[in-house]
Amino acid sequence: MNMKARLEAKRMVIFLLLSAFAFTLYLLRSNVLGERMYFFMAINLFLAWIPYAISCAMLLISNFKESKICTLSLLPLGALWLLFFPNAPYLFTNYVHFSGIAFFQWGSMDFMLQPWYDFILFTSFI
Repeated sequence: MNMKARLEAKRMVIFLLLSAFAFTLYLLRSNVLGERMYFFMAINLFLAWIPYAISCAMLLISNFKESKICTLSLLPLGALWLLFFPNAPYLFTNYVHFSGIAFFQWGSMDFMLQPWYDFILFTSFI
């Protein structure tokens, strides 16, 4: 296994752990509040994993530069990557759900816990 592949394997493990953390936060929220309001975030995270997995496959295939068959297989994978890639940066647009949420009540200076938890939840998914 070359250095690039080892680095990518470590990166994938970190991304898997972070994804598990985000999904755990979602499960905690849905079990405590009894609502599945932000399930779309889990779906969006899954869709964001697709171009990453395709790029990892392309990296592995590119290690076999000698074969024309390997090179030709990169073209459909690249097209598939391009099809799914827009969802990855789309995750940032989910912050729009916080546009009308108050994090503090200014009259009494009460700290609101749920909006902050949701913000951490969204940030971990993003």
